[in-house]
Amino acid sequence: MAAVSACGGGSDPPADLTSGGASPAPAPSPAPSPAPAPSGSSIASLAASLQPGTWAVLNTSGFGSGSILVPKTVGKSILQYANKAVWDPKARRFMFMGAPHYEPHRFVIFSEATNGWTTGPLANSCQSTDAGCVSHSYDHNTIDPATGDMYHRLVSTNQVYRLRSSATTWTKLPDIPMGVNPQCCGALEWFPDRNELVYFDGDWGVWAYSPASNAWRQIAHTNGGSGGGLPKLPMESYHNVGYYSPKDKAMLFGGGSNLYRYAADGSFTTLRTPPVPVAVTQTVIAPDPVSGKFLVFADGNRFYDYDLATDTWTQKNAASVPPIWLNGDVFDAVAAPVSTHGVVMLIRYDFDRSRIFLYKHR
Repeated sequence: MAAVSACGGGSDPPADLTSGGASPAPAPSPAPSPAPAPSGSSIASLAASLQPGTWAVLNTSGFGSGSILVPKTVGKSILQYANKAVWDPKARRFMFMGAPHYEPHRFVIFSEATNGWTTGPLANSCQSTDAGCVSHSYDHNTIDPATGDMYHRLVSTNQVYRLRSSATTWTKLPDIPMGVNPQCCGALEWFPDRNELVYFDGDWGVWAYSPASNAWRQIAHTNGGSGGGLPKLPMESYHNVGYYSPKDKAMLFGGGSNLYRYAADGSFTTLRTPPVPVAVTQTVIAPDPVSGKFLVFADGNRFYDYDLATDTWTQKNAASVPPIWLNGDVFDAVAAPVSTHGVVMLIRYDFDRSRIFLYKHR
């Protein structure tokens, strides 16, 4: 696979790393068959009214100025140490599971049909009775858009759970067979073109799960481990991210100043150093469903779009996007691409000033 195109700056081009013994891509899941759009739904009407490069507040029922984001103590929201929610194009709903420090998880669901919020079932997770439990969602929520199946990885464990689209109970997948204690805060993402779930651990490698075989296999090393003919992909130990690009049919993943591309043919490419540290606590990222570029909201009131095909970062005017920054940072904010309506949905917790935004990229 050829390395991705170079952007300006005169530095060496990105390295091309071939996945040792990379397996051919399995047959992808069939394309989703979205449910009929609710007649005149609030999110559909608002998204249709937006011009490129503009945003608006989405008013819903059951949000209660952010109270649905707070399972117990005011000021401690489930959006802490998190950046990624998911959109189910089949059921037309936005879903997120997270937790504050030392408090229980909450799984929240927005339905386009009702324009309202409800809470859903939990995976096996820290509850209020668990002494000393510190658990957040980080980058551990993802979805197979073709089936509507949602996946969630529990912090500091090798456990991943799946919630079928029509189910009311999460089921546990086989444990990720690391043989070592995993990092607390990796990244989990569904890769439609390879029909696999991918987990990125900053220290102990990249692992892929196949629903067909119901098994995990290691496909790369990260900071630890060597040999075995697998690529070596160093990155920050934790707070890593992983995102799929429908346009490029590839994944962007990594952390800190080390980012990589995982392509549908199973190969890896080292990308250029980003202009901002990429981490759950410092960036909120969402692939734009129209342009295919990654929208990166970063600490310091900075906003970029990133083109994975050309490995190019372009800084944009932060005043043109939703005001998700609080005191200059993106803590307590999450985002998901809403493919059904060509917008990105962002939620910012700020007590009674909490808001839900829709943004249509330029």
